[in-house]
Amino acid sequence: MSGELSQAKAGSTEERMVPARLDWRFLLAEPEPDRVAYAGRPDERLLASLRLLCPTVDVLGSTGGTHQGDADLYGLVLAREPSERDLALAAGRVRPGGTLVVEARGPVGALTRTAGHEPPGRIARHLVGVGFEEVRSFWMWPDFERCTRIIPLDDPAAVQHAFAHSRHGAGLRLGAWMAHRLVGMDRIWDRIASSVCIVGRRAAHPAAPSLHAANEASPGPNGTGAPYSSIVHGLLGRRWTELGLDRSFPSRSPSFVVLTPRFRNSSHVIFMLLPEAGSGLVAKVCRQRGPCEKLDLEARNLLAIQARLGGLESIPRPVAFDSGEDHMILLQTTLPGRAMDRATVRRRGPQCCESVLGWLIDVQAATRSTAGPDGFDRLIGGDLSHLQALFPAERDLLERTRSLVAPLSEMSFPLVLEHGDLSHPNLLVGPGDRVGVIDWEQAELRGMPAVDLFFFLGYVGRAMGEARSTDEALRAVDQAFFGRRSWARSYVLRYAERLGLPRETLTPLFISCWARQVAGLARKVASCEDPGSPGPAFLDWLHSNWRFAAWRHAVEQSSRLDWDN
Repeated sequence: MSGELSQAKAGSTEERMVPARLDWRFLLAEPEPDRVAYAGRPDERLLASLRLLCPTVDVLGSTGGTHQGDADLYGLVLAREPSERDLALAAGRVRPGGTLVVEARGPVGALTRTAGHEPPGRIARHLVGVGFEEVRSFWMWPDFERCTRIIPLDDPAAVQHAFAHSRHGAGLRLGAWMAHRLVGMDRIWDRIASSVCIVGRRAAHPAAPSLHAANEASPGPNGTGAPYSSIVHGLLGRRWTELGLDRSFPSRSPSFVVLTPRFRNSSHVIFMLLPEAGSGLVAKVCRQRGPCEKLDLEARNLLAIQARLGGLESIPRPVAFDSGEDHMILLQTTLPGRAMDRATVRRRGPQCCESVLGWLIDVQAATRSTAGPDGFDRLIGGDLSHLQALFPAERDLLERTRSLVAPLSEMSFPLVLEHGDLSHPNLLVGPGDRVGVIDWEQAELRGMPAVDLFFFLGYVGRAMGEARSTDEALRAVDQAFFGRRSWARSYVLRYAERLGLPRETLTPLFISCWARQVAGLARKVASCEDPGSPGPAFLDWLHSNWRFAAWRHAVEQSSRLDWDN
């Protein structure tokens, strides 16, 4: 993989707290602007988010208080549901080469749009007419506040991909039907999307626009070779020839869809770069500025895994690792297939179990090695010490856990490649039910056997039982593993036989699985938030997580684990 792999370090607290509400900033060439202004509909929460990105945010056109800088120009101006006057004020304050971002409500959101605020299509056409370049419109699905994907509305390939690869909700299912029939029709998505983000860059040397141009201009279609300058496209442009991207992307501005995960331990956004030929690429961009430990770990792990397994097609191949204007970017190959989500598991549970079991046996048999004298302390001891520091009041739970896992220090068991989070959204189902596995930042090249299988089967149980609450998740885990009628036993025993895993190791490994899941979750979430000591709110959240309940249940009910045929 080209590009230097640097050891990531924790950034400052403020740098790590820029909220996901501003993920549209990665559509820009410079996600960290030096001067920011705000116009349009007041939104104090949005302003607070902007001030975490840039400490000084000037409010344009405000009549309350003194706001310096109204006569100045800015690198970024954000206009929230602007009126015609707001839009003119915002556009006039963007410096040459700077960016205007407009959050607009489409006709579907008309009931929540204040009268007089401009619709998305008219805004985009106006910006082109007054000298803005690279004007593009993006659907923020499902809305600005909860956005989990950003879809370029002027790119038919991106719209079709976004809808075809999602099963989340009736709205997207309807969109999938409509995309095949309506995509490409002029301005059709202006009439469908409810929350639209328009991004435009002011020309570095703007020509004086005419009134006719302002009234008649339209944004150019993309996906046709037109340039675009997001942070990821900047990386591609710098290293296009070096990485040999011409083979998959005839255009130097490839189609893309951005995924913006909102779960608590998510540290990056994901650009899905769509090829016209060959395989596509995924660009993971760290949300916070500076070194990113997670991407650094994933890059190193993928390099080591692929070197050991000889280019395994079910695991991504790293392509480049780049600082990307102070935001680390990991570029890797895509894997074919759809997410093995809860709906897929409910429809095809046995097939999913067989596919993942087969994949685990193949990969872990190929990476099997003998445990060294430090294996127990390295893989289990450190996690238990971490849990003891987090939960000193759980002395009894920790002592019983240590007692139950202690036999592993005297047993002979193999070390294998361990993923660490083998569940949705990290599992894909490809052609022929072949499994693809992504997100390898928690991997251990010489990790523990069986724990990936235990965690995956726990996910299957929760999906099959449609578990939403912690209590429902706990019942699903109990039905999967505990008692003579446990359905997961047969998969565990087949795995143990193929890996040569002594049956007496299974209960200690099962206990280890859930204790290590809690410790791993604590480290992963803490790395996305305050790098200092965890606060009470964080500890309460972790204590109420279903993984913690599964750990306690595994310890308290360990006598009900029965691994006999």
